[in-house]
Amino acid sequence: MAKIFIIISLLFFNCAYFNLFYNANKYFQEGLKTKNISEAQVKFNKAKEKSNLLLVKYPNSKWEGDALFIIAVSNYYLKEYKKALEQFELFLSYFPNHKKREDALYYQALTYLELKEYHKAIEILRKLSKKYLPLTKYQIALIYYLQKEYQIFLDSMLTFVNTFKKHPLRKEGLLKIAEVKKETNKLSEAKIFYNELFKIEKDEKEKIKILIKIVDCLDTENKDTLKTYLRKLEKYLDKYSDLRDLLYLNIGKIYLWLKDDNNAFLNLKKVKGTEAQRAYYLIGERWEEKGVFDSALIYYDSSYLKGPTTELSSIVKWKKNLIKKLLNPTKEDTLEPAFYHFKLAEVYLLSLKDYSSALKEYEKIYKNYPNSRYALKAKFASAYIYYKEIDKEKGKNLFEEIIKEAPDSEYAKKAKEILKL
Repeated sequence: MAKIFIIISLLFFNCAYFNLFYNANKYFQEGLKTKNISEAQVKFNKAKEKSNLLLVKYPNSKWEGDALFIIAVSNYYLKEYKKALEQFELFLSYFPNHKKREDALYYQALTYLELKEYHKAIEILRKLSKKYLPLTKYQIALIYYLQKEYQIFLDSMLTFVNTFKKHPLRKEGLLKIAEVKKETNKLSEAKIFYNELFKIEKDEKEKIKILIKIVDCLDTENKDTLKTYLRKLEKYLDKYSDLRDLLYLNIGKIYLWLKDDNNAFLNLKKVKGTEAQRAYYLIGERWEEKGVFDSALIYYDSSYLKGPTTELSSIVKWKKNLIKKLLNPTKEDTLEPAFYHFKLAEVYLLSLKDYSSALKEYEKIYKNYPNSRYALKAKFASAYIYYKEIDKEKGKNLFEEIIKEAPDSEYAKKAKEILKL
């Protein structure tokens, strides 16, 4: 009888701690699969709770390592990174031969990545086996992206997307490449990668979002292409209400490029929510380009009120102040449109590190106001940005133009020094 009792007790013990682990693992796997962030957090917290209970009630059980692994990874997804690191170190110390050892190392690297300890993350990733090769390639490329080492990032991520064409992260890789190309003003190249992404994306809403990104990379002089994308965007207006504001905004932008201000303003004025600030800004910018500064000021005011603490608002604030001086000059003011654009370019360049927008303002000066005292200075600034940051050959060409146009100027002298002539 005592023997039977012992057997029953052992069976009950085994079932009890297995049930705890089963439930912990169940919540953990559900958390990994859940796309809703708040739901996933609930699952990971429950997985941690059950795993901790197993470790307290049944120490030294055969599920001890698995439970510790679940706790560590759950903390990673719950963004409790320091706790996660402690638990990964415990797991790797106490269970060096565990079947999940490499998984733990991979998540440990991701945790270091989140803590911006990039060297430690790369060191671990490079030690992982071939099983992790695609993820290793992707994550190392991503680290270079986060460090803004864009050329190394591009080389690394291009290797990843060209080698692992069926990997789930390939879409993210293509998106990041396109974003870097766009950020460095290589719009035609960015468009190629956005189009590649568009081809492989299955979800229609995601495809629309990619189309919207492509709009910013279009050649604004190519009217046929603009009209093609205009038709593509317009057909989705009544399909997805949550994308409507973005669609109106980008449809308005295309009409602006087509010089159809009536339709541009009609669409831009329909934009609501967070995108409204950009819409009013674009209307103000068009009036500014026409030299109708009082109308520009009205729309810049509206734009500013839609988001006085955003990055765009700092640009709007500068524009408003400069326009007010243009509209109401004092004796001390010697403002002219070229000066206005020059100061604005400096805001983009020095305060926001927005090379693309700074270049647009500098180019307006030497193309539209070639006789201005700021024209040569603006051209030199453009040449320098291109040469150092974006397109060395284009920068070289601009420097050579300066040397030819104004050979005795201080800017020609500086250009020669840079080009080592």
